[in-house]
Amino acid sequence: MIVLNLFIALLLVLLNAFFVLAEFSSVKARPTQIEALAAKGISRAKIVQYIQTHLDLFLSVCQIGITFASIGLGFVGQPTLVKIFKPLTGYFGIHSEVAAQGIAITVSYILISFIHIVVGEQVPKFVAIRQTDKTALFTAYPMLVFYYIFMIPIWILNVTTHLCLKIIGVPPRKGREEPSEDEIRIILSQSQSSGLMSFRRLLYIENILDMGNLTVQNAMKVSAKVQSLKTSATTEEINAVISSYRFSRYPVIDDKTGMPTGFIHVKDLFLAQRAGKPVNDLSQFVRPCLKVKIADQLESVLPVMQRKAVHIALVYDDAGAWAGIITLEDVIEEVVGTIEEEFPNEPTVQLTSVLSSSEHVVVAVEGDTLLAVTKNALLRIDPKLMPLSVNEIMSHI
Repeated sequence: MIVLNLFIALLLVLLNAFFVLAEFSSVKARPTQIEALAAKGISRAKIVQYIQTHLDLFLSVCQIGITFASIGLGFVGQPTLVKIFKPLTGYFGIHSEVAAQGIAITVSYILISFIHIVVGEQVPKFVAIRQTDKTALFTAYPMLVFYYIFMIPIWILNVTTHLCLKIIGVPPRKGREEPSEDEIRIILSQSQSSGLMSFRRLLYIENILDMGNLTVQNAMKVSAKVQSLKTSATTEEINAVISSYRFSRYPVIDDKTGMPTGFIHVKDLFLAQRAGKPVNDLSQFVRPCLKVKIADQLESVLPVMQRKAVHIALVYDDAGAWAGIITLEDVIEEVVGTIEEEFPNEPTVQLTSVLSSSEHVVVAVEGDTLLAVTKNALLRIDPKLMPLSVNEIMSHI
């Protein structure tokens, strides 16, 4: 009888461990990873998805299982161990019935608690935390079986629990909670720090997330810095501007109104000159230009430029005045950092020569904020030369 009771106690400990394993793995399992496994046709992954969708019900399954197993362990295990330890007290010179009973109960209680905590709680908990996906898949089918076995008690328990939550003012759970943008940033940063993602890729993703807060004003070139051509410009003036700045597109400004009428592409001028046509009348080469407002969201302007296959747009303020231009390159630079011109007006400075130079060298980096400037600077650095991780760098900003 003692052997049978010990066997039952062992089964109850393992049953407790199973429910702890199922509870922690179902809560901790990442829905995205489970979704990827389900997409591969793994049936257990689909059950885990169902469990996570109805988490309240299945947590009740775990709680019922843990409670029943713990009570059963105390009911069967402790009396059995008392029967084993009580006769042994005589070998230590304890012959009092009361003392022997008290010592046996105390030792049994400590031993049962130790086994229950270590084998029934701690070990499965750590396994579920360290091997979440495997344990979630392992416990999927049994959890479904236990759910159908305890369906009525679970329903009663769940209704009572939600009633208590309503009384104390806790709102009901609304489906699966998705990670916030800040949580996504933390996850990405941790992935980069652990070597799962390159530093440069992290900055690209960070910039894409930041784009949701940017407007056209953050990326545009103001009209005062825009090289343009007037409608009355002569061939010599046109060639002089193109030779000096070497851009492929230039806004065309009406002499009378001072407002842009569109833009010209140097390819059109080149083809006209090659055909022997005069180019002193720019109106014949003006192409219509996309118009955007200075307060438009940058992420909404980009798809419009892609859909209409335009590389330049005129920017206007709220009063309707011309404020500047924004190019497709300007938008892309908000993600990948500064893209150097093919024909730069200023010499390129190599970072290695700056670092090895004994003189003070000032390198200009564009950006609206200190964070933007830092990101643009970091995007120019070879990741192999980075002495610090991104977390260490950003912590000083």
